[in-house]
Amino acid sequence: MSADKVSRRVHDESLAHLMKVGPAYPAQFRAIMSSQAELKARLEAAIKLNQETKSAMLKAQEKAKINALPVKPTITLKTNFGSFA
Repeated sequence: MSADKVSRRVHDESLAHLMKVGPAYPAQFRAIMSSQAELKARLEAAIKLNQETKSAMLKAQEKAKINALPVKPTITLKTNFGSFA
C-alpha cells in the first residue's frame, strides 16, 4: 500500500469511529463540536466527501453491472431458418 492509501484508510476508519461515537454520546459530542468550529467544519466536510465517494462508487458498480449484461440483438429475424440443415 502506498502512503496515500494508508492515510485514506486511517481517515475512513476514524470517520466511521466518530460516526459511532456521536450517536452514543450525543450531548457530549454536540458540546465538543459546537465549541470547536474548525473541527466541526472538518467533520462536516469529511462526512460530505465520504457520502459523495460512496455514491460515486455505487453508480460505478451499477454501471458495471449494466455493461456486463448481455446485449439483446437489435435485428430480429422474421424467417425461421430451422428447416435448413
